[in-house]
Amino acid sequence: MGRFNLLDEPWISVITLDSGEQKEISMLELFRQAECYRSLSGDMETQDFAVLRMLLAVIQTVFSRVDAEGKPYNGIILDEMMRQKSVIDSDEIDDVEVYTDSEEDTWEEIWKRGKFPKVICDYLELWRDHFFLFDTVYPFYQVTREQMDRRLPKGKKASAISGRNMNRTVSESGNKEALFSPTSSQGKDLLSEAELARWMITLQGYTGLSDKVSLFEKGIQPSKGWIFDLGGLCLAGRNLFETLMLNYIPVHSEKRFMVTVQKPCWEYDGEAVIARLIEGKPINNLAELYTNWSRAIFLNPDADMRKAISVEIAKLPAIQHIDQFLEPMTIWRFNKSGDAKGHFTPRKHQSEQAMWRSFGLITMKTSIEGGQKRPGILRQYDRVKRVAGERTLTLQAVSMKDDANATSWVPVDEITDELRLNDIVITDEGQSGWLIRINSVVDETKSVVENVYGRLLEDIAEIRSMPPDKEGAHIIASGKKALYQQIDIPFRDWLQSIRSDDSKEEKILEWKSQLRRLSVSEAQGVLKDSVGQDYRGIIKDGHAYNVVTAYLRFMGRLKKYC
Repeated sequence: MGRFNLLDEPWISVITLDSGEQKEISMLELFRQAECYRSLSGDMETQDFAVLRMLLAVIQTVFSRVDAEGKPYNGIILDEMMRQKSVIDSDEIDDVEVYTDSEEDTWEEIWKRGKFPKVICDYLELWRDHFFLFDTVYPFYQVTREQMDRRLPKGKKASAISGRNMNRTVSESGNKEALFSPTSSQGKDLLSEAELARWMITLQGYTGLSDKVSLFEKGIQPSKGWIFDLGGLCLAGRNLFETLMLNYIPVHSEKRFMVTVQKPCWEYDGEAVIARLIEGKPINNLAELYTNWSRAIFLNPDADMRKAISVEIAKLPAIQHIDQFLEPMTIWRFNKSGDAKGHFTPRKHQSEQAMWRSFGLITMKTSIEGGQKRPGILRQYDRVKRVAGERTLTLQAVSMKDDANATSWVPVDEITDELRLNDIVITDEGQSGWLIRINSVVDETKSVVENVYGRLLEDIAEIRSMPPDKEGAHIIASGKKALYQQIDIPFRDWLQSIRSDDSKEEKILEWKSQLRRLSVSEAQGVLKDSVGQDYRGIIKDGHAYNVVTAYLRFMGRLKKYC
């Protein structure tokens, strides 16, 4: 008999809406009272992202089959476990339209209720035996001892990883101690059942390649965790119910994925899950994508949680990255070179680069010819805006930073950010709409920093005879970073302040005025810190050239923008 069932045991970390208290709740409690919680609140935001996707897989699965009352859609036949046994013919346009309209009607009905219907818990109860963290038959997100041994190459043993390596707040390998760990040396390998459940899901999404053993033949790309490579995006609502609903996609925007059967990992045993991956079966549904495994994991079902925890892992094949448009929760890169030339691949968020600097990449409409692919969750929001009403959106970004070592790709830190903005900003897509106008403002703002202020810094470096590849490069990079930091909060505040009845011209002029003031202030700071040699300057092309002439040229270039 299994133990620690995720349906009943408290393991999902949340913040309560009324008191702001952090607590752990079960899956059934979450779906019964999601509207009572503000948000997920796990050990890291990358962990919250992984857990959110697992919860979304439940919603995607249930409401691809039944409506808010628990009644199957027309043309959908279910077995006694609520598994879909029939398939909608994607070539039958009328059938597809009836089916997708029903799914969207279900989204609208649930949103208006403000809470999840009972059918989600009914579904989970049917699959109760597949949600035990410790089990000899259907361990959650794991394989059994027999399944692992059957797949291991002859003479090979699975890699063992300890609690300190699973716990990314410690993230310690056997070769290097984490000096600033939040846990003492004696406790680094100790995890509670709740922590282990959260980190198990996270491990499947963010793994790296430092382990050695694979369950497949050479020549196949191993997975380092599908969400490891994403520039993860999600929409945050006023409570956890809204957050789940805003990221739930009833009808996929790509026609080929509109009527596919949802296949979450818990509807299969471990052997079936790894077999599909090793055999290269394409993933065509969100529930399977959201619960994708990067590793076959074996956890001793008799493990004593009072002692150091360890699991065995073996590599599984990676998901195809090129043009993987099933994925709705990432930003995309159009590749102009390399193996993916002419195609899109997920793009991770950039460390130390504010999210608003990628505004166009995130929000602009899809244009394959123009190398632009809009994330699916924003395209989905276009559909639901009429139901959700005008509101301030919180768009959250999350990526896992790696060690930049192509042989290991060890997760070392997370990259997180968020933007708060009125939804009019991303839904007003006309030729002179807010979306295009703000994207232009962002581009101009970056030009002021990179080209106008950056040119001033280049001039200063030249006046000081600093080598352009050493000290000069440092002063230019640090100076631009400082101006971006000065701009960051004012720009976020300005973006959040936009309302549908604002004059675009006046609002944009308001920002340009701020941008000018902030840029001039930074440039004047450079003047203030200048020394005698900076004022004496150099002779260039027969003319005296110093910090004052560089500043005057900066002011002249700035006028072109603001």
